[in-house]
Amino acid sequence: MMMTRADDKVLSAIASLQGNPQFETFHDWLKESHAELMIATTLTKDETLTRWNQGGSQALAEVLAMLRHPTRFK
Repeated sequence: MMMTRADDKVLSAIASLQGNPQFETFHDWLKESHAELMIATTLTKDETLTRWNQGGSQALAEVLAMLRHPTRFK
């Protein structure tokens, strides 16, 4: 796990934002950023940068998982 575990307060906040059009815009941007980071990782030849990209990708994947299903993380 790359990030600290979200507490109930954070998970409740995420759940309450679901369906908010502005939050969905932010969520879409995170998904797009994650996809672009994964592509950049496959194209990067520098091993250090690849590892940094992989770490960032893992962190974004964790956030996106919480956004999709906040109740699973309680």
